[in-house]
Amino acid sequence: MTSKPTIGASNLSYTFRFGQTCGAVAAIGLEDVQRVTVTVTDPTAGEVYKKSMNVGRSITRSSWYLWHYGPREATGILGYFTDLPDYPQATITVDIAGSAGMKITHLIAGSVQEWGMCVELGAAIEFEDYSVKKRDEYGNLKLIPRQVIRETTMSIPIMRREIDGFTKFIQDRSAKPTFFIGSSDIESLNTFGVATANIKVVYFDHSVVDLRVQSAS
Repeated sequence: MTSKPTIGASNLSYTFRFGQTCGAVAAIGLEDVQRVTVTVTDPTAGEVYKKSMNVGRSITRSSWYLWHYGPREATGILGYFTDLPDYPQATITVDIAGSAGMKITHLIAGSVQEWGMCVELGAAIEFEDYSVKKRDEYGNLKLIPRQVIRETTMSIPIMRREIDGFTKFIQDRSAKPTFFIGSSDIESLNTFGVATANIKVVYFDHSVVDLRVQSAS
């Protein structure tokens, strides 16, 4: 696995056929991308799913002038498609459109599992910086840029009946990068990486999971 994004022209297309159910596709780490489209085509049923999302920046309202000259604002829409239908033999096509030189860090496809009731207030985004920032004996500052790793931490209340299943899920995903979605509109809280968890059984009907996810890139 590398941390370098794919840099392409104004259009990129990817096609997958897994031979098993794939419930979600997520395009993350996008730069200068405007639209992501996912199409699911079954060899028997034909096209069974097609959805497009405008990501990145868009005009605030529709008009000819604003389209060409107006300022763009963040749409707040992330390129996550978590409702793909259950067709194990289907072909999944992901089309990505944007401006020249757009970047995609990760394109992830797989199954979806939902845990807990919500993400509590107080989630945090932290950084582990491997850059060199130090001064020599004369006071001169030496700077060597290196990789910065993002970590997200959040608390998630889970029902009592979920404890054993979630425990096994975390154990099975040890050292296996997984995409954790903690927010529908704050992309920095959604991390593709490896996780550790502390499960506190503090109430009769539910427990609290302290989840820490370290980014893979």
